[in-house]
Amino acid sequence: MSSDENARDPLEHLLQQRADVRRLALRLLGDPHVADDVAQDAMVVALTRRPAALQDAVAWLSRVVQNLVAQRRRGDGRRRSHEQAAARQRAADEQQLVDAAGAHRELVEHVLALPAPLRAVLLQRYFEGLPPREIARRQGVATSTISNRLSKAHRALRERLERQRGREWALALAPIANLPLATPALWFGGKWLAGVAAAALVALTWLAVAPKNADASPPVGDGGGAPVAQGAPADERPDDASRQRLSLADQPRALPASVIGEVVDATRAPIEGVVVRAAAPGGGPRWQASSDARGRYELRDLPANELLQLQYLVGEAVYLEQAITLQPEEARSLRCTLTLSARLHGVVVDEHGAPVTDIEVMLAASRGDGAEYARNVQRERVRARATTDAAGAFVFEHVAPGRYLLGPTGRNAPKFTADGVQILDIDERVAGLLQAIDVPVNQPDVHERIVAHTQQFLAGEVVFPDGRPAPGVLLLATQRGVGGSLRADTDTNGRFRFGPLVAGTYRVTDNSGPKGFGLYEWLSFEAGRTDLRLVLREGGGVAGRAVVVAQDRGMAGWIIVRPSPNGMQRANAVAAQTSERRGGRFGFESLAPGDYDLSFVSDDCEWFGFLTAVQVSPRVTFADAVVPLQPAAQLELRAGTIPRTRVRIELGGRTFHSLVLKAGDRKLVPVPPGELLLRYRDADGVEVEQAAHAQVGSATDVELQPR
Repeated sequence: MSSDENARDPLEHLLQQRADVRRLALRLLGDPHVADDVAQDAMVVALTRRPAALQDAVAWLSRVVQNLVAQRRRGDGRRRSHEQAAARQRAADEQQLVDAAGAHRELVEHVLALPAPLRAVLLQRYFEGLPPREIARRQGVATSTISNRLSKAHRALRERLERQRGREWALALAPIANLPLATPALWFGGKWLAGVAAAALVALTWLAVAPKNADASPPVGDGGGAPVAQGAPADERPDDASRQRLSLADQPRALPASVIGEVVDATRAPIEGVVVRAAAPGGGPRWQASSDARGRYELRDLPANELLQLQYLVGEAVYLEQAITLQPEEARSLRCTLTLSARLHGVVVDEHGAPVTDIEVMLAASRGDGAEYARNVQRERVRARATTDAAGAFVFEHVAPGRYLLGPTGRNAPKFTADGVQILDIDERVAGLLQAIDVPVNQPDVHERIVAHTQQFLAGEVVFPDGRPAPGVLLLATQRGVGGSLRADTDTNGRFRFGPLVAGTYRVTDNSGPKGFGLYEWLSFEAGRTDLRLVLREGGGVAGRAVVVAQDRGMAGWIIVRPSPNGMQRANAVAAQTSERRGGRFGFESLAPGDYDLSFVSDDCEWFGFLTAVQVSPRVTFADAVVPLQPAAQLELRAGTIPRTRVRIELGGRTFHSLVLKAGDRKLVPVPPGELLLRYRDADGVEVEQAAHAQVGSATDVELQPR
């Protein structure tokens, strides 16, 4: 193209050079992607910054591309330098934190190892930030006494450090001083301990340069950190490098701030007793106050220019968290609105989704949760039961946060006979499982839907072996995984009915009935069966004495009958009480035919007995059983943290004794001496085996161990 054409349309000519521009950029850079970016930047320059009179467009564009490439190379070089420097700085910072953590831990260990009076005054001074006169008021002593104790504590701490580190102990703590004041505290056995270490360093800065035999101590008035002492002997003054590293006390500190707040409910009524806690997110010192009868609280001497986390607690539950940053000398005014209880409401429907009216719904605290609600129920402040309306709806007011069990329950309704005698008739129109629900903190409204079952039953008859109906038999029905059992009695025709029931498989057995007869086993049926025919079996019995053979003397205690590994009976075990006055005699009837083990434990935990493989036959009572008694060893069982479990104590593969323990329980059990095996389930339902050795004359302490 001629120069005349360039002059006529320079912009068009510039745009026609795009391919040449990209080739030049690719040749200079070698990266097609970066070359595209440079070519695009060159075109932008051509469109926005080209000269008004352009004689040679190609040469001008070549210079633009070369300048852009040079700028990109310089920028890449600076970026690489910055990244390398940042990586080196991160490594140095990490090492500084590691060194500071070790120094923190060492200092905390020395503080906690001091005698109790000295340790207490150090913690109150540097952890709680109390002035000496407040410490004196709390301990009921003179302020001068507190000052003397602080001096003794400082000297004792320095002596401990010198014994371990020698005269250079101050250098070992230098990493703490190198950290900025806002560095998050570290956790050593409790989130406040690092705060103690950091605060105690202020005193140790004084100690590092103070005369070892001087009575002087760091200032302990209402002020902040202690200044470095002047005029110390030359041989005890740190050098310039040490003094620079130990300059934490000389750093200027922002003037403290405060929070003056109010805690109210949704109606703006004051709430008393709410604990308000302030702390840095990483831990360290903590400030705390409680709201008074007017709902007001005050937190003083808070650090300025630092992020603080405010927590509002009722009991152990955190109802609200709030982050604030205060300015020096600021008095921040805050109002916090909390919801201390919820309105729990919902609806009850049947299997088809239709509302179930006029039934009773129960709300119960679960495993200790909802304790405040349970107390309010006892005080009759709130209801534990509610009745559904025409739409199947129910409501519970003022429910405190926690875990609860919620579901339909049979209602005891008053009923009068013809002669005016009042009895109770249980309304059993529906069945449902109690379901676990959570009422969250600070949530005013909770809604739940409950499904009640109305159409499933288990029914049938119980007969003797010859086919005669068996009246007066008490039957039990249980569902695996569901607590509790259902009960039903046979009528004069031997008929019974369980229900209504929740769908599923049920195990049925008898609990009591005609003498000498029983089902002696668990029978499984699906809900909905109404044609059951249960046939009783003939049983036998066992009777005898539990005695100290050499003295022919009975003993007061309990005799327990358990089926041998292959035996069966209507329950896992049956028990009867014996007495010394009656010569230790016992008797059991209506046992299933088979082998049984008999064990004895005395009331005073001093004697045991164990008789195995006793044969029981139909229509026969084995009347000559003698359980010989011997001096017992003892196990002191502690449940630890396991909420609830049944412990079986086995000897030689046979169960000698079993008992139920709950969290915190401690029970003394007489057992045979020797090697024993304990079987139980932990909090997760996993079976645990634990060995124990017991010997006569001592109690072996055994704590159940979670998996």
